[in-house]
Amino acid sequence: MTDYYAVEPEVAGGWGENTVFTTVPGKGVVVQRLHYKFDGWLGDELLESAPCFIVSERMAQEIERAGLTGVRFDDVQVTVSEEFMQLEPDRELPKFLWLKVEGFPGRDDFGIASGLKLVVSERALGVLRRVGFSHAASITPFARTSSKEAEAKGIKINWQFGLIPVPSNSATPFPRLRTLYVVGNALAIAIMLLAGVVNLILGPRNPLIFIFAFFELGFGWVALVLFDALNRPQKEIWWPFWWRARRIREYATRLFNMNNQVGSHLFLSFETSIVLLMAILILYSTLTRTINPAFPD
Repeated sequence: MTDYYAVEPEVAGGWGENTVFTTVPGKGVVVQRLHYKFDGWLGDELLESAPCFIVSERMAQEIERAGLTGVRFDDVQVTVSEEFMQLEPDRELPKFLWLKVEGFPGRDDFGIASGLKLVVSERALGVLRRVGFSHAASITPFARTSSKEAEAKGIKINWQFGLIPVPSNSATPFPRLRTLYVVGNALAIAIMLLAGVVNLILGPRNPLIFIFAFFELGFGWVALVLFDALNRPQKEIWWPFWWRARRIREYATRLFNMNNQVGSHLFLSFETSIVLLMAILILYSTLTRTINPAFPD
């Protein structure tokens, strides 16, 4: 069975003033003539300005040579903005064509899923990468699953990004590490509660052990909620309306997401081990009766 992927191509610009479009009820925006104005270019030969896509002439030839289905090509007007001229005055652009996607996602080599997400087959992705497709904002597996089938299998569907399976705990890009964090913190809390009971029996009594255990319960839960919220990918972070350098915006957004993931990875790796170590030390102190009493005589 062929695998499919939802991709977000590089956004190198936007619609120019000569773009002609209409808004059709039930279909959204329909573009009759496309004018693509470059603000910057990282070099990919498949570009996006939702809901339209353009490809270099070389990419179009490779797509036709491979016999990929679900697309046809049309003319596009290409110009560059003042920002592009300032950033890359000597850059020459290849000839581009309008990539009109007409296929069904998960069946043809090219298709459009809900949320205007471009879906390509594994074969099509291979062609894109071979020609030039290294700066995509995201490439994620696409599930050919209906909503009823998904509900029957217990899969949550994220309709904003198309039919992509999202497990209930997958706001994090590290699902196994997240599970380890939950299990490790639960084990640490259990050890601290056990230490509290042992301390009540053997003495010298220190009720702060129970307070610390419940503090860790609250801290662990709040940290997990914040971690999940932080690691939901940002399509584009906020910028002032007058800042139109899309290439810099795109780079900053990727850097923002990467920093979130690196920081979260470090937090998950070290917090669990530190809390477990503290819980074991507290239990050892209570068993050996070396823990300090909360209210010394």
